[in-house]
Amino acid sequence: MATFSLAMNKIPHDKLWVKYVGYQHDPYGQWLQYFKENKEYTHIAICPDDIMLHAKGVRELWSKAQNGHIVSAMVNVSKNDFECPYRTSWTIACTKNLPSLKFPRNYDWYTMGELDKLRNGSSLVPVPHTGVAFMILTRSLVEKISFKGDRGSLNDAKPSAYDVGISHDLNDMGIKQYVDTDVFIAHFRYGSEIQNGKKEPHLIVDKWGKEQEKKPLYDLVPFDR
Repeated sequence: MATFSLAMNKIPHDKLWVKYVGYQHDPYGQWLQYFKENKEYTHIAICPDDIMLHAKGVRELWSKAQNGHIVSAMVNVSKNDFECPYRTSWTIACTKNLPSLKFPRNYDWYTMGELDKLRNGSSLVPVPHTGVAFMILTRSLVEKISFKGDRGSLNDAKPSAYDVGISHDLNDMGIKQYVDTDVFIAHFRYGSEIQNGKKEPHLIVDKWGKEQEKKPLYDLVPFDR
């Protein structure tokens, strides 16, 4: 998505692009390995490439992450929400329940209006689950989370729903996660054709102020963690 790339170019932080990597190649394992090898980074933000990131929102989220909060942006569930003229009715990718690791699972989404009523003097609203929409995690927490998704709950070697797995790990550790109702980021899920399996998977190291460097995938045993 060209507009996503343009938006990311305005974010003054280093980035690792995990490009065209399907579940069979363990996309989370790829960035975990890079993060493990590069100890200079204290935090990592998980950012899907179908949201329209903006610098102001990143600054807001980063300031709260530095205060110790596990925080994500407020994003709509899909582009279909934009068909409703009332923003308060848009479904937001965070839930009132903790979705099951097994199928069938239910997502009891909050609406923007419901979240606004829960602010209670702070923009941070604790929720059982978010869709990791630019979720910022500390290195110490990354080392404790399994990042196994819902693998083990299906008759399939490949995981899905990494975000649900993260929420279960945080819940098991008694760690709260928050959605920041001051930061809305548009989500264009189903807005373009998925390219995984059609283009060569690779990594791009994109350090702020430097030329991008294309790298092959790490030779990992998928999901070996």
